Amino acid sequence: MPVRQVAEGLAPLAGRVDGVTFTGGEPFGQAAAVAQLIRELRVLGLGDVLVYSGYTLEELRRQGPAALELLGLVDILIDGRFREDQPTRKLWRGSANQRMHLLSGLARERYGHLVEAEYPERRRFEVGLDDEGRLFLVGIPERGDVERFQAACRRRGVVLREGS
Repeated sequence: MPVRQVAEGLAPLAGRVDGVTFTGGEPFGQAAAVAQLIRELRVLGLGDVLVYSGYTLEELRRQGPAALELLGLVDILIDGRFREDQPTRKLWRGSANQRMHLLSGLARERYGHLVEAEYPERRRFEVGLDDEGRLFLVGIPERGDVERFQAACRRRGVVLREGS
């Protein structure tokens, strides 16, 4: 899908969201396109940008000009590969090896107090329904939460198909 089309699809969110998060797949695998999209989203006023990457910040800095350009547009980077064997309570991270980097003044001002913050006793996540009737999950669930959610749906007669 062309970057312009993605930006146009997100335009109605202007003024209604605090920021945009890029995750899933590897954003730096298409760094130039993601950078272009962020520039277009900034024009729309869609707030700060958080990017999850399986690479470390040090690895990204060695990837070349496109990665450096993208890093220059990102406010918050959560770096490092997800490691199921390293659970963490740290906010916005799925495993203890992942780090939060505040790359802009805006991020340091808004989120500086959250770098070492932890989730409360139980993490919360949201389940939503899109216009086409598909469920989606927002947040980082606790281990086993998705399975408990699926079981609760089955008990209530809700049939879920596999998704991504």
